[in-house]
Amino acid sequence: MKPLRIGTLATAGDYGAQEVIKAAILASRYCSPSNDFDLVVYAKKGSSEGFSMDDMGRIAYYETGNTDTSEIRAAFEALRRGDINAIVTPKNSHDLMAMAKNYMNPDIERPGLIGGFPTMGGIRYVTDIGATSRVDDPKVFAGLAELGRDYLIRHCGIASPRIGLHNISTEHAYPTLQRAYELLDGFPGFVGYAEPAKFWAGEIDLLLIDGFGGNSKLKDFERIGLMTVSMCADALSKAGYFDAAKALPGIMKARLSYDSYLISLLLGPGWVFRTHGNCKAEQLAKAFAMAVKHPIQEPY
Repeated sequence: MKPLRIGTLATAGDYGAQEVIKAAILASRYCSPSNDFDLVVYAKKGSSEGFSMDDMGRIAYYETGNTDTSEIRAAFEALRRGDINAIVTPKNSHDLMAMAKNYMNPDIERPGLIGGFPTMGGIRYVTDIGATSRVDDPKVFAGLAELGRDYLIRHCGIASPRIGLHNISTEHAYPTLQRAYELLDGFPGFVGYAEPAKFWAGEIDLLLIDGFGGNSKLKDFERIGLMTVSMCADALSKAGYFDAAKALPGIMKARLSYDSYLISLLLGPGWVFRTHGNCKAEQLAKAFAMAVKHPIQEPY
């Protein structure tokens, strides 16, 4: 069986090309007969300085031009042609968004990042979690609902997703949300406004939110979770359950750390995954392997 091919961009993330290329070299250790993939690095000229072709091993390395934009365009073109199955990158959301618009349904206003969160009812999904920080056009929410619903049905096994529009009240909303509600009224699965408690109870399968709120929710989730674990461990210790108190923080930190949720899908242009910009080489290498667990061999 032909290995899957994952594309990535050299000039991306907080640590730049050297860290991305190092991650690509490390990634081969995560390959197995059931999880086999090749990596394609798209890089502007000079990005591979300090690495030899012997270092690259199974990595295909393409120089694309003199600009960061040339990397993104080359990767998206390769994805459209079918030369690669997916893109995984810590590239900033703004640059990915700008390029993605050229490779998706023109009727959709903007793509959005979608991420899964553990809730009382199991894994539930949020979009957007960082692609569009402020939404002024209600049609953006309508587009996210369409993209998100399709993804949950086709790839998450949720036949009839319940979709809620994030709000702090079930009655009042600012004008953009009010207009979005009107556009979504009658959309399959739309249940109206959804307060945070409803989402965390697992009563909503897909929560529509602007990128600022979604990204804040993502970051708060990890920190509030770890704070709660610390409080529980302290209570266990005071009650005399010392072994449990010692074990709990380590167990839950592994569950709540963003290392367990390294990639999020950019809905719209195909199998394009964004990782945290702060990923070091080891984390980014794991992110490549995580992408292969998605059905990227199938059309998006």
